[in-house]
Parts: sequence; C-alpha cells; structure tokens
Amino acid sequence: MSKGITPVVATVLLMLIAVSAVGSAAVFLDDTVENVQSGLEDEMSRQDAVESSDIRVDSAYRGADGFLLVDVQNTGSITLDIERDDVKLWNLYVDGAPEDWEYVNTAGPEVSVNPNSLISFNTTTAYPSNGNSKEVSFNAQFESSDSYICFNDNSDFC
Repeated sequence: MSKGITPVVATVLLMLIAVSAVGSAAVFLDDTVENVQSGLEDEMSRQDAVESSDIRVDSAYRGADGFLLVDVQNTGSITLDIERDDVKLWNLYVDGAPEDWEYVNTAGPEVSVNPNSLISFNTTTAYPSNGNSKEVSFNAQFESSDSYICFNDNSDFC
C-alpha cells in the first residue's frame, strides 16, 4: 500500500490551480487593456486637438511706447489657453531669442483665445529701426506656431 493522493484529489487540485492561474491572468490583462485603452483615448484626444488648433500672426506695428506689438489670431476650431495657473503656455521668440511678453489689452490678462479671435501682444522688444527687420515667432499649445518678419520701411506698420 502506497501513500499519496488519490486521482480525484489530484484532479481537483490541478483544476483549482488552473482556475487560479486563469483568474490571475484575467485580472492582469483587464488592467493592461484598461491602461492601453486609456492611453489611446488620451493620445487620440491630443491628436484631435493638434489637428484642430492653429494660430496666425495677423499684423505687427509700433506701439506708443516704441515696442513692437503683434496681433495673433486663433485660426483653429478650438480655444487655446495662453496662460494657466499664472504660467504662460505660449512662447515668443524675436530673432530666435526667447522674449518675455505682455498683453496689450487693458481689460486684464487674457488666459485663452477663442477660435477666430484676435489678441495683441507687446513683445517688449524695440520696433526695428528704418531699413531693419525682426522675426517674431509664436509657439502655442498643441504644436501651433507661426512667424512673421517685421520690416520697417519708414512706417509704423510692418
């Protein structure tokens, strides 16, 4: 007489092990699929925002204080945040160098610009002297950007 487990008990144990393994795999795969789905939804939402956003430098001119002022239009179909939680989300470059800029409007700082709306910026850099130029580039949210060359031909408008 040998000691051991009966075939019935062995079969039940093997089935319990198999069910446990399948259950563990199901939980793992469910979490993985959920994470992948969430990541895909976030990426699709971001890609949609990239495709729906665009800006265009409308005009540039000399301000009363002698600074170069620039009007930028949101030509996309979504609202673009310019500033959030006191952090500027747009970058401005004049002749390739980053600039600290201000809003021109006095109604208070704008934090977003709606589609087809125009906003004015003070580049805080001097308007180019006669016969000279400055390149102004804006980088906005969702990979939106535009640049403009302001050439002064003895006028207050580029």
